[in-house]
Formats: sequence, structure tokens, C-alpha cells
Amino acid sequence: GIGFVLFIAASAAGGFSETKEFIQNGGITIDFSSDDLLEYNTTTEQTISLEDMDKPNLEVELTAGDFEIIESDVKDIVIKSSKKIDISTDGNRIRIQTPEKFRFMKFKMSNEDNDVTIQIPEGMKFEDVKMMIGAGEMSCESIFAQKLKMEIGAGTINVNHLECEKTEISVGAGEIIVDEGKAKDM
Repeated sequence: GIGFVLFIAASAAGGFSETKEFIQNGGITIDFSSDDLLEYNTTTEQTISLEDMDKPNLEVELTAGDFEIIESDVKDIVIKSSKKIDISTDGNRIRIQTPEKFRFMKFKMSNEDNDVTIQIPEGMKFEDVKMMIGAGEMSCESIFAQKLKMEIGAGTINVNHLECEKTEISVGAGEIIVDEGKAKDM
């Protein structure tokens, strides 16, 4: 809104090259408090008990970084992140996401250097898995789910083994690599 109007006004007044140089040299910034930066740079680790969940739903919505789902000898789901993420459960739903207050800042303070690892029990079967990643790399050892939806805006999705009834995978710019898998409705 107002920035665009000021840009047009400055350009019309003969300051186009100065305005362009101002923007190119990082003249437009958003300041964050040191508390925001401390919170953003907080590592996250949480274990989610599967004791009362038969076939959980997994929802992942993160801005950018490297994301990995690995099978392990754990009995519960263990989530580790090098940056602040929100992890919540509601019934059978497990939700992992970039905190709302950091989403609009992704051009200034993105999680591009965020490493998120989700450890799941070997052979874990999910009802529904939704993974939406803005940019980065996503790798999964194995995914067993009734429904799977994976989206990445820019980057790579690499799945070693996939077994799903209904599958939807999309990449805006990048590639999808599935080494082996079974999908009835893709």
C-alpha cells in the first residue's frame, strides 16, 4: 500500500534511480525485538505419546528448511527442530507448524536454516498425512498412510518407500523422487 505509493511518488519526482538503489541496498527492513529473535532461535523438541492414538493424522506446515521423517525404534513420535515451531495434538491429529507470528516475516526471518526431524516408530501407519513446506528439502524413509498430501513450493521431495491409498504430491519448482511405492489413487 503506502510503500508502493511512496515509491511511485519518489520515482515521479525524478528519484527513480535513488529509490531503486535504496530498495536494492536493503533500505526496506522490518525490525524485530531481541525477544522475537531469541524466541525464533529456540530449539524445539517434543515427544508425542501414541498410546491413545490408533491411526493418527499428521499435519506439517513449515516455511523453509530441511525436513526429515525417519523410522526409528521409538514407541512414540519424537519431533526435533533447530528453530521455534509449534507442536500440538487434538485427538488423533498431530500438528507441526511455523508459529503464526513468524509466518509473515519469512522474507526477513525465514526458517531456511531450520532442520526438523520427525522420528516415527518403524512401520507406523497414519490415517492422513499433510505436509506443506514453503521451500527446502524434504526426505522420508517410509510413509504408510490412507491419504497423503505433500506440497513444496521450491525444493526437493525424496521418499524412499511410499504406501498410500490416495496420494497427492506437488512441487512448484524442483523435483519429486520416490524410490519405490504403492499408490492406488494418485
